[in-house]
Amino acid sequence: MALDKEEAGERVLAIAETLLNEGGMDNLKARTIAEQAGISVGSVYNLFSDLDGVHRAVNMRLLDRLGVADR
Repeated sequence: MALDKEEAGERVLAIAETLLNEGGMDNLKARTIAEQAGISVGSVYNLFSDLDGVHRAVNMRLLDRLGVADR
């Protein structure tokens, strides 16, 4: 069953967060994210314009969890 856009985005962010925690920006690769998420590399780029966008979204998600995103 195909993921909807929201589910795919959440999955990409969760995987990206893990990759960043394990090895920083050097570890963040679209192909790795796509393989682990079960989507195509193109889908990663349809959800986020580039890997910097993925990184920014992960950071915003973390700030949101900390309650400082809207300050």
